Amino acid sequence: LPEGFKSEIGDDGVLLSGGQRQRIAIARSIYFNPDIFIFDEATNQLDEEAEFLIFKDLISNFKNKTFIFISHNTKLAKLCDRTLMIKNKKIN
Repeated sequence: LPEGFKSEIGDDGVLLSGGQRQRIAIARSIYFNPDIFIFDEATNQLDEEAEFLIFKDLISNFKNKTFIFISHNTKLAKLCDRTLMIKNKKIN
């Protein structure tokens, strides 16, 4: 944000973009330090490169955690040890 913590975000964050909201949600999940992170289209308002870099950084900084990504971005599979694909109501 332009002025860091002093930036005006409006009531309930109405002045934030969708991508900014998503980044804040990810930061909040990190703060609570869970053993398992589940991201269901958590970065769908970011471009694919930013999405990839965010998840790559998370995985490299939290090696002892489990990450579950639900996404239409198949490039994220490069970051995963195991992938499951749902197609025609079947898990492959």
